[in-house]
Amino acid sequence: MLKSKNFKFWFVIIAIQIIIACAVPTGIFLLLPAEKETINLDMSDRFFKNLTPEEAENVLKTYFADIIDSGAVILNADGKTAEVPYKLFELQIDASKIFEDMHKGRFNNRYFQLIGKSNQDNIPKPTISLNSAKLKDALKKYMALFVKEPVDASLVLQQGTVKIIPEVDGIALDIDEAVTHIKKQLESGPIKEIVISQSSTPEIFTVLKPEYTGEELSRFTQIYGTVQGELPSDSIIPFQNILKNMNELKIAAGEEFSYRERAHLTLETDSSHIILASAIYKTVLSVPDIKVTYRKPANQAIPDIEPGFEVNLDKDGDLKFLNASDSNLLLVYNVEKTGEWEIALVGEPGLTFGEIKTEHIKIAPPVVYSQDSKLPVNSQEVIEPGKEGLTVRVFRVIGNEATQLYEDVYQPVYKIIAIGSEVKKGDINRK
Repeated sequence: MLKSKNFKFWFVIIAIQIIIACAVPTGIFLLLPAEKETINLDMSDRFFKNLTPEEAENVLKTYFADIIDSGAVILNADGKTAEVPYKLFELQIDASKIFEDMHKGRFNNRYFQLIGKSNQDNIPKPTISLNSAKLKDALKKYMALFVKEPVDASLVLQQGTVKIIPEVDGIALDIDEAVTHIKKQLESGPIKEIVISQSSTPEIFTVLKPEYTGEELSRFTQIYGTVQGELPSDSIIPFQNILKNMNELKIAAGEEFSYRERAHLTLETDSSHIILASAIYKTVLSVPDIKVTYRKPANQAIPDIEPGFEVNLDKDGDLKFLNASDSNLLLVYNVEKTGEWEIALVGEPGLTFGEIKTEHIKIAPPVVYSQDSKLPVNSQEVIEPGKEGLTVRVFRVIGNEATQLYEDVYQPVYKIIAIGSEVKKGDINRK
């Protein structure tokens, strides 16, 4: 029993001594201020070591001022570069909280310094302010750098079939997202350059989807009519340009097509437009549900265009037709470097269509006689050879049934024969 009491006594004495040995130095260290500290600054391009708070403050002030004066948002797109200086959108950097914490020091006393307990676990960041409206205006100025219009999937003719060329997504800069991104970059740690590009900042771009996708066009497998031809070398490029610049080659269900409107024609035109309009005209005739509402024929047949299908585009000339079906239709074309071209009307299967055929009836030119005193008696001379006229009847053949669609008449040109002035008209050989 006695031994147990002695043990407790000495245990208490030793514990008190240990507590005093720990508490007294700790208390003293808690009362002592922290030793003088130095500051290291790791800048983006330089490293500063063992700076006093005053020196560190001056370095940061100079650094932030330089960022404001010479910093910029760098816009990169397709090899082109543009800069939006920070000063343009009134960037301001307030680092007063950082400077306050620098002078206060990292540790409250010598004990915290000894155990590494910092009162700056959450190091303050500079306060950033900028003029968002001016930043948006500056970015809009260079918007065209980043806008890539989507490319629709398209159909091309290839050996009597249609082939799909896949669509290409477009892209555009989202101005609001770009402003938010720039703010975050500056707030996380001001830097001299913030690069905006599709590869470095894809999250601030909006994907633009094309109107037609390959999946949608895959339904257009039926060829309803085709027309082929060959262009002279000097007409190939103009012909291609007309097709590329036409305001869409789709003919929606219930829509009326006007060649003059689609091709943006003025009063003046050239042979390439006439060839193309005539080809489109013949192509759509194969489908009964396409109703031609206006077509101005020519008085005479036009070279390189099959008689009966030419479209006269002079003055108010035009080609108009209505897609009275329930299906969308597309005009598809192919132009080779050699000048050979082909245009087809394609759509989803299901429409009735036929083959376009023609019947030609020649019209002999009438003869006009005139007397000429300069000619010898009993002689004659052809002054104008004249030209045969032509009647063209156009038919649509579906199965075994042929329907005449219309008749074009090209009037003949008079043949003029001069005769000797003393020859009687009844004696003239008219063979």
